[in-house]
Amino acid sequence: MRLLTAMPMLLLMSALSTVLQAAGQKTDDKDEERIVGTWVMASAEKQGKNEPVDYTFRLTFTAEGKFTIKQKGPDAEISGKYKLNTGTKLKEIDLIVQGKSFLGIYAFAEGDLKLCLGEIEKSRPTDFVAPKGTKTILTVLKRGKK
Repeated sequence: MRLLTAMPMLLLMSALSTVLQAAGQKTDDKDEERIVGTWVMASAEKQGKNEPVDYTFRLTFTAEGKFTIKQKGPDAEISGKYKLNTGTKLKEIDLIVQGKSFLGIYAFAEGDLKLCLGEIEKSRPTDFVAPKGTKTILTVLKRGKK
């Protein structure tokens, strides 16, 4: 008997969930716009440990599907193309440099860009972690000043 009285509430919750998912889908369509601009490093993790923040790190995405990474060190500037796939549960990003792809996942959270990249052309992360024994890198980026 209680199940019968709860049924309308379950149907309402299911319908509401579907509407909310559809509304969320609209933000997915705008990821191509949201990602454009310059991002700075807020935190990084590699081999299961927090890494020092590189305050010189800048990752810039253009509306034309290109990206540039500027940082200190021997590989001070890297550029290439990027592709987004918003149609998967974990949104996918590929950073393509000289024909080779860094396979990754990304998410927007409270204005930040969470980016998790696996080993070149070998593996795409399945979660936002950078465990010991892998070459996965997890980075949280904040909008840079224009």
